[in-house]
Amino acid sequence: MHATKLANIGIKYLSDLQLDDLYQLQDELNTLWKNGQSTISNNLYDKIVDSINYEITQLKTDPYNYAVIKTDNELKKLIDYLTALHSQGKSPIENSVWDILNHELTMRNVINFNSSLTYPSHWTTMSLNENPIEFIKLSRISQEFQDVSSFFTKSLQKSSIVIYSITRIQNLRLWYIFQELQKIIPNNIQRLFHGTASSTHQKLIMYHGFYYSFCPGGLIGDGVYFAVNAHYSNNDPYVLKKTNHRRELFICQVLLGNSSQGGSGIKSSAQECHSVFHYNNNQNDMFCIFNSYQAYPEYIVQYDYDVEYCGVGCQTGKCWSNASGSNRQKPLRSNLFHGRCTYYYIQGEYTACGTRYSDSEYIAALNAPQFDVHTSDGNPNLNSLCNRRIQVKGPRGLIVVRVVDRCSSCSHGSLDLSPAAFKVVAGSLSVGVDQVSWYIE
Repeated sequence: MHATKLANIGIKYLSDLQLDDLYQLQDELNTLWKNGQSTISNNLYDKIVDSINYEITQLKTDPYNYAVIKTDNELKKLIDYLTALHSQGKSPIENSVWDILNHELTMRNVINFNSSLTYPSHWTTMSLNENPIEFIKLSRISQEFQDVSSFFTKSLQKSSIVIYSITRIQNLRLWYIFQELQKIIPNNIQRLFHGTASSTHQKLIMYHGFYYSFCPGGLIGDGVYFAVNAHYSNNDPYVLKKTNHRRELFICQVLLGNSSQGGSGIKSSAQECHSVFHYNNNQNDMFCIFNSYQAYPEYIVQYDYDVEYCGVGCQTGKCWSNASGSNRQKPLRSNLFHGRCTYYYIQGEYTACGTRYSDSEYIAALNAPQFDVHTSDGNPNLNSLCNRRIQVKGPRGLIVVRVVDRCSSCSHGSLDLSPAAFKVVAGSLSVGVDQVSWYIE
């Protein structure tokens, strides 16, 4: 069938074929060739082989996106063909790719889109047919970034935290199933943490949810685990370490419903319950669910903590760069920091940057560990951060200030603001000291 159409239409016919069609076409041509009936040129046959190799490469390289863009009929037809090859011991793909294709189809079969499909208003516009899955890197100046960063930082319980990025996961299929479950499970949703040390497993969660995240022999049951605090998930073997200085964890919405105390070997929730918890030091520190679709992977946070800035000449230890001069990396730019904020009077005095300002202007003294690394030749007047704009967010407000000075007594991540700037972020000078988040624009 395919061979006849190819002979009539020519090479343009190949553009409408997917992998299973191309394999079937190749089989037809091979049979015709053996019977001495082939009318296809060697050049055109080579194009078919090239198309098969290209499709296989795309499938193996990114099986998630390969499957997502297929229609239901295309995906089922492809899987049926590969199943036949698999039964004959001729499968061209690994078992891991095979599992991804099958689970994509399984998840689609779970979904019934007869009812209206809605998604959060802060998501970018999406279409189930054109772009059912998107990953949105949040802007640092957005309120969403600030809120999520603050929630994560408090839960991590570490010092000198740097938030590199926050990625919002927009997966219409997973979100739809999560919404449907809320109609039958009491609406007790908590924002919890989940980690995996495998980048392959992380991607699987982003596309297909926590289907393969079950933990047999777990402390409170054989299900999918979520921590109440990020500092628990941050430990090995849960956290994904992208590099020595970059870690990643999921922030998830978890539909807990009614929850009971868990125990080893439990494989389902108690009657009238939908999750189990672990009770530690008079509080719940983890939950376990037995239906993977009760959790939605909302964000991926990339971060680090306990970062040391060694300054010029640093050669060892956990430092940002051992380079010097113009090759030295500038880690402050575009990274979010958290620390203490105080104020000081500067009226008429020269600053480390060699300028004078008044107490009524919006200015800041940056902590010495982060200021000094940008000072060249020991002259703070030539510091590359002088006059740079910093956006500072405190409990009472958001403000943009300029770096004009060095705070010798401030620890890493901390700022010393002018009285006018401090009033904006803290509300009053009587507060004395407050916690802020900030980044250099």
